[in-house]
Amino acid sequence: MPANYSDFATKVVEGGNIVRIDPGALIELFISGTATKVSEVVADANGFFEFINLDTGKYDVKVQGKKVKTINHIPFDHTHPINQAINFFFPGSITADQAEASTVPCFGFDVAGTIEKINITAQHIDATGDLTVHLLKGIVSGSTAMTIALNSIWNVRLNPGSDKYRYAHFDPNVDIELSIDDAITIGLDYSAGTVSGISVTAFFRSGS
Repeated sequence: MPANYSDFATKVVEGGNIVRIDPGALIELFISGTATKVSEVVADANGFFEFINLDTGKYDVKVQGKKVKTINHIPFDHTHPINQAINFFFPGSITADQAEASTVPCFGFDVAGTIEKINITAQHIDATGDLTVHLLKGIVSGSTAMTIALNSIWNVRLNPGSDKYRYAHFDPNVDIELSIDDAITIGLDYSAGTVSGISVTAFFRSGS
């Protein structure tokens, strides 16, 4: 989809090294590396110029016949959202329940987005090991700690039924929306057996 491209025409005064605005300059746009001209415009009195509805592509920009830069023009609607991996880790043996705690990271967000998938690995679970991992969501600057009973928005039970090392669970369809006022952490609901080394990675994608 085409989008506008704008900039300011500049020049360096002959014999000097100071960059100045170049009002009224002829700006030409060529397909990069070729002599194929796509368009041309004249900069206004402030040196400002704009190409309207420019197709996505790689172009050479010439000012007064001299190439000044090569651009990769990508309209805003062609950009990709930020993808972020959020990591939680519980070292050693798990022996009790855990709600929000100072020993485990808690994350807030500067943009709204979605937790798309979650990957969990347990370093060791014995035959009777039984633990449920919860994703907890609360508001930033809240007045109380998040708990499993009140703040769980997703959970999975880790109980392979036999002795396992590097036991893993992957949920590719979590699809939990978060706003800039939300904060998340991990809670644990411990039941029995030996469970150790819990690693949780949540994959966050910005935007709706």
